[in-house]
Amino acid sequence: MYSETVTMIEVLLAIFTVTTIGATTQSLSGMGFGMIAAPVLVLLFGPTEGILWGNMLGIVNAAMLLALKRKDTDWAIATRFTVAAIPTIAITVAITHYIPLAPLEVIIGLLIVTMVVFSIAAPRLRSVSGPGPQYLTGAVGGFLSAAVAQAGPAMVAYAQASRWEQKRFAATLQAYFLAMNLFTVPLKWYSGLVADPQSISVYTLGAAIGGLIAGTALSKPLQKHLQPSTLRTFALVVASVGAVTVLVRGFANL
Repeated sequence: MYSETVTMIEVLLAIFTVTTIGATTQSLSGMGFGMIAAPVLVLLFGPTEGILWGNMLGIVNAAMLLALKRKDTDWAIATRFTVAAIPTIAITVAITHYIPLAPLEVIIGLLIVTMVVFSIAAPRLRSVSGPGPQYLTGAVGGFLSAAVAQAGPAMVAYAQASRWEQKRFAATLQAYFLAMNLFTVPLKWYSGLVADPQSISVYTLGAAIGGLIAGTALSKPLQKHLQPSTLRTFALVVASVGAVTVLVRGFANL
């Protein structure tokens, strides 16, 4: 639970602000909610509950965006991503009982940095296609989502390597994020990773849902003035910031 030196009003404002920014970012780039929201939620509620919050709000955010972008969704790719993600999510939730979080975050941070570097270089390389890379991407994304609530960098790496159209990329990810989080949240509860979250209340949930609605609404006028290439660059920037955040947090907690 959050520190007693922080008032409830400050907590609610922090939740509303970070979910608004996160929802706007994800609506524009297809990803980024976890990268922006998770660090603040972890700061407020601790590492275990904070990541759980990221997963729970990820369900609502992805569902809202999927309803808006469903016509552009590639359901075949989303299905392959999800099928590959489920076993890696289960394995990740299991091992987090035994591995300290800080070393795990350092390893994950280095993995994400590698994917970001690959994403930048990918347009100069030969294009990839077929189910194989999609299953691999889904599996890596499941691991990252369960561990640090940030599957986006794996998705950007695949999108860059496959020359995936930004509009379809952003829409398809919502189906994938929704399915992953719907599996992750009950698994964490059932496994005992989260016992009885004290941070969940009508007020905190209200602030979070309000922020998601505000962020989604705010993205609509912004999207009209941004080119697809700009949005893809934005997605790369989001992935890069996420990589640095996880890596720095891991080293700081060693």
